[in-house]
Amino acid sequence: MEDEKYEETQDFLLIDHPLFVVRNPKDYIEFFAEIERSGSRNPIKFFINGLNPFKWRWREIQIGLGIRLSKIRSPLESQYWSTTPYKYGSGAIKFSLKPSPDNISTSSKSIPKTENYLRDAIREHLNNKEACFDFLIQFQTDADKMPIEDPTIDWKSPYQKVATLKIPAQTFESPEQIKFCENLSYTPWHSLPEHRPLGGINRPRKQVYELISRLRNRLNNVPHKEPTTE
Repeated sequence: MEDEKYEETQDFLLIDHPLFVVRNPKDYIEFFAEIERSGSRNPIKFFINGLNPFKWRWREIQIGLGIRLSKIRSPLESQYWSTTPYKYGSGAIKFSLKPSPDNISTSSKSIPKTENYLRDAIREHLNNKEACFDFLIQFQTDADKMPIEDPTIDWKSPYQKVATLKIPAQTFESPEQIKFCENLSYTPWHSLPEHRPLGGINRPRKQVYELISRLRNRLNNVPHKEPTTE
C-alpha cells in the first residue's frame, strides 16, 4: 500500500476453513448485499435464488455449511487457511497455519457453553505455556486445476513448512492490551510487493479493508499506525 510502504509489518489473513464462500467479485458484492438486505448472517437467497435447483450455488452451499457448522474448542487448536492466493516469485501460493500437537488439549472434547469460552481457552493455555503453529505454503502447480480467480476450488498440491509461529506465554487481558487490540486493523494488501494478494476476491478487499480500517480509527479517535515492538 502506497502510504504504508515503509512499514515493517505484514498482514496474513486466514480463516478456519480451506475454501472461500464466494467465487468472484460479483458474487462477493451480492453475498454481502444479501446479508445487509436480510439482516441475517445466513443469506439463504444468495445460495438458493429461485425455484430452479440447477441455478442454485451448490458448491458455495457446501462451503457455507462447512464454515457455519464447524465448532472449535480453542482458537489455538484450529488450523487456518488463506483461502485466496498470493504472489511468490513468478508463481502463486496459498498458506496455512497448522497448530502444534502441544496446542491440543487432552481434556474433554465437548464445547463449553459459556459466552466467552474461546477467550477463556486462550487464557488458560497462555497462562501456562506458549502456543505454536507451523506456517505452511502450498504452490500452484496446475493453473487449470488450481485457479487464481476462484477460491472455492481446493488446490491439491502438498503443503510445505517454511516457518514456525510462536505465541509466548502471557497475560493478554490488561486494559492496555485490550485497547491496543481494539485499535488494530488489517488488510491482505499490507504486504511486500513480492507477496501481494492475487485474484478477484483480493482485488475488492483492497478498498473494503482500507475503508473499514479508517472508519474504525475515526470512531476510536486514534491515528492509523502499524504496531511495533516498542
